[in-house]
Amino acid sequence: MNLKHGLLVVALLCSLSLTVRATELVVNGGFETGDFTGWTTAPISFPMYVDSNAHSGDFGAQIAGYSWGPDSLLQTVSTTVGQDYTLSFWREVFGGDPTKSLVLNWDGNAVFSELNSGAFPYQQFSFNVVGTGSDTIQFLCINDPSFTYVDDVSLTPSSLSVPDSGATVAMLGGAILVLAAMRRRLACA
Repeated sequence: MNLKHGLLVVALLCSLSLTVRATELVVNGGFETGDFTGWTTAPISFPMYVDSNAHSGDFGAQIAGYSWGPDSLLQTVSTTVGQDYTLSFWREVFGGDPTKSLVLNWDGNAVFSELNSGAFPYQQFSFNVVGTGSDTIQFLCINDPSFTYVDDVSLTPSSLSVPDSGATVAMLGGAILVLAAMRRRLACA
């Protein structure tokens, strides 16, 4: 094996060691079971449905709620303490006056809050959150007298902070040793 091939092998090993696959932590975030499996619903003032108005796939969650009683959709997820995560969802708002509101809570703290946005087609919203071990995602919705749809709710580890247990450092160390041995071999030849 010549030095060029050795460098190619080292580069390939390094790129493989840095590849990170995001693990989805939300159960049924696209509502593709056709129901609220994995979610806890609290339709305080208006029934909640899973129907065919979806951002992707076949289903999306319809939530509404009246100003005197917002509807709630929540899920508790297991996370790693101190790990950074990306929490995202897609939302569509149908007309509704006088009040339209959506709040997204992470462990009871609002990471998103919008009041009287007006109607709009599906848009993605994304936020950075930190895991505590067991975290709750909660949507609180008011759309008097129309509907809000939520779809493709996702929670994944942020790519910049995924711990790799030292595997990258070990592979780089091994690669350096291989290159050093190859260089020494070429120098002796």
